[in-house]
Amino acid sequence: IFFDKMVEKIIYDESTSLPNAKVLYNTIKDNKESVIVIVKIENFDELASVFGYELSDTATIFAAENLKSSENSYGYKTCLLKPDEFALYFLDNNLEEEEMMKNMETLLRELHQGKMVWRNMDIRLSYRMGISVIGEGEKKTALSNADIALKIGRRNGNNISIFKSHTAEKKKA
Repeated sequence: IFFDKMVEKIIYDESTSLPNAKVLYNTIKDNKESVIVIVKIENFDELASVFGYELSDTATIFAAENLKSSENSYGYKTCLLKPDEFALYFLDNNLEEEEMMKNMETLLRELHQGKMVWRNMDIRLSYRMGISVIGEGEKKTALSNADIALKIGRRNGNNISIFKSHTAEKKKA
């Protein structure tokens, strides 16, 4: 029982109960197309510097709960990458790119509508998404490609960006 508890503490975040990046990586099927979306809380650092780290913990938990509550509706599993970054892993991706973008726009709108109450203040978190389609044999670069999409989106002022071509997108980042 002690060993099981230790393993659980290593692979699951205590405050959000979400699995970490290692669990995500081991879940990705290398022989099947799927999708990874990195969701980043854009105003996380600013909120932490103004209100302190107590708020940053609350923000992480708030975002985790909202993402977890949408898992069944959108067909993904949530993992915690960093306190301000989450990965959504779509196990069965039957969607065309346009439909995936539409779904992520809807999810992003839902996330932006949520108000986190902290010390009698309503605080809205700002999010950005980077999407990577994982082809056969691309398991090792899945998170990096989603991160590249996130950076390109930030640079271009887009809340959602998709990684398309390994060579072209990498040069832009």
